[in-house]
Amino acid sequence: MFDEVERAALRQQIDQNMQADGTILTDLITDIRRYGIRSAARRIQNYTLTSIAIVSTDGGNHKFVFNPFRSQLIRVVDSAGQTLGLKAITLTTDLQALSRSEFTGGANGGPTAVGLLMRDLGDALGEKIEHLHQICPSIPETIPTQTDERDPTGWVVSYRDLWEWAVLYERIMHVTFPQSTLIIRDGLLRTKLFAKNYFRIIGDLIAERLAFIRNRERKDIYLVGLAKTSSVIDRYELVFAMEDIFPEGSPYYVRIPRDMEAQAYNFPEFARGRERLPQPSMSRDTTGRLTFHMPNGGSASEDSKFVFGSMFLARLSASVAAPLWAVDIFDDQLQAADRVMACLLGDARDGFPIPCYPNAIQRAHDAAKLTDLDVEILNAMTMNSIRNLVGTKHDTVIDRIQLSGDLTGRRY
Repeated sequence: MFDEVERAALRQQIDQNMQADGTILTDLITDIRRYGIRSAARRIQNYTLTSIAIVSTDGGNHKFVFNPFRSQLIRVVDSAGQTLGLKAITLTTDLQALSRSEFTGGANGGPTAVGLLMRDLGDALGEKIEHLHQICPSIPETIPTQTDERDPTGWVVSYRDLWEWAVLYERIMHVTFPQSTLIIRDGLLRTKLFAKNYFRIIGDLIAERLAFIRNRERKDIYLVGLAKTSSVIDRYELVFAMEDIFPEGSPYYVRIPRDMEAQAYNFPEFARGRERLPQPSMSRDTTGRLTFHMPNGGSASEDSKFVFGSMFLARLSASVAAPLWAVDIFDDQLQAADRVMACLLGDARDGFPIPCYPNAIQRAHDAAKLTDLDVEILNAMTMNSIRNLVGTKHDTVIDRIQLSGDLTGRRY
């Protein structure tokens, strides 16, 4: 612990640093006023709509008792508790075989959600996308060896993120919605996960599909991403309160201009969206397949291909004590911002256990979390597979390891 002398010295240094940085606070207030944020703030009206959220099981939620082969579980669920993607892999999984399985490992021997995404992107661009590393550069073509400088575990995180984006894409592109629906992604509508300009094309494909549903089926499918934390919130939350941007008595939201948003990021390309790029021309062949014809030979600006959402800050409560959330509304639905925010408010009104936070995301996280029984079943499957691998003559060793794991778990 700090002693009294150390605490006094730290207190003095912190106070001096804050005084020296006072100009930063002045600059932030100037930003708020220069961009007209207060006059742009809007009250959120009351409206409800069916809401669904899609999340993946966190990698740290597996709790394997004994895992010498470093097994990993990929699982994506929605807020209704429906499992939309499920895969067991290890860190030494053959990535060539894993890539092939994406085209045959789905329902009835068809493609998985990842396989559908790879196929649709290839069809749209007239390319062959057959391997995971083609769509996601952080997934290697082959497993890194012990002497390789690459991180041998990082690709699993990327693969899990790829599954979450692929399931979101599949739900929008290949599922029929019975009614108008709000789809909420747990996280913003931006990523550096994908190769080339693929993420921008995913946004264009989704835009075309949502327009089709609205025009032909007379249903509104809204897409938003929501984050509890953001560099933009960290930078501007204090001055929002000082300038009373969101007064007491009503829930509010306001759009954050791209230039203002970029000041909060270490990488300003995370605030540069599809509106900076020339729009591709699209056509359908006789089979209905959508083909993109990209300007400039298909190239995309290096700093404008990671984002297809526009950021808003929202307070989904009438109380000034309620937190701010960062909300990305799909770029092609900005004209419906009032309706989208009203839908978010309706879903967050009785948020639990996190107040003023969309229930759909909270239900999806509850469904994604493995229960104690799930963990027991998963561990039993792992131990049985190891037992089958090593043979019956080592049964006593497996029994000892399993019993030891059970005993230490009960003790601690």
